[in-house]
Amino acid sequence: MTRMPLPTSSITVSSSGDFVVEVSNECKLESTTSSVEVLPDYRTLFRDRAILSCESNFPLEIGYAENEDYNVIWSTGEVSDAIQISEEGVYVANSFSSCSDTTVTWVVTSEDCDCEIYVPNAFTPDENNLNEAFRPIVNCETVSYKFEVWNRLGQMVFESTNPLDAWRGESPDSDFFGGISVYYWRLEIEPEVQSIQIEKVEKDGFVTLLR
Repeated sequence: MTRMPLPTSSITVSSSGDFVVEVSNECKLESTTSSVEVLPDYRTLFRDRAILSCESNFPLEIGYAENEDYNVIWSTGEVSDAIQISEEGVYVANSFSSCSDTTVTWVVTSEDCDCEIYVPNAFTPDENNLNEAFRPIVNCETVSYKFEVWNRLGQMVFESTNPLDAWRGESPDSDFFGGISVYYWRLEIEPEVQSIQIEKVEKDGFVTLLR
């Protein structure tokens, strides 16, 4: 059996919709439809934000999706749901509607996500203090690093997991090689970047040892 709702002068609703209201007395019964729109709770939307982005992403857009229920005034003087920024910094947004007035702070910082790698194609370990050693020049922090050098016979003559280690033309038994010779090198690194996911970088090539 369906239980009929008890008469009441008001109800509480949690979602938008059309609701039928009936008013009656001992003489007649009248009904009407009332449309209710429940606005989102902007307290969860308007909260302080911290953004870390790559430098190459600037200019960067920060803010909110376009919405007619509230207005936003930024510390830059712009009146807009979202703004374009060209540099890192602190940006304050004053968001207000008919129901509330909220101030939100956006803290935007940046990092260099580009990892440039330079590998020389020759070196001269002849003890004249010029171009004595061979190693890749990596201009970013790394999570992992592996560098190997091989001779023409397929033998590994140098390997390192430290970006600062360099090969000075020595063999595994510390005997220095003589004359002009060509070696194959291979490099694998994983750059340390927080704001985006970067895959492991792999490079290879040849270097000439000159004496």
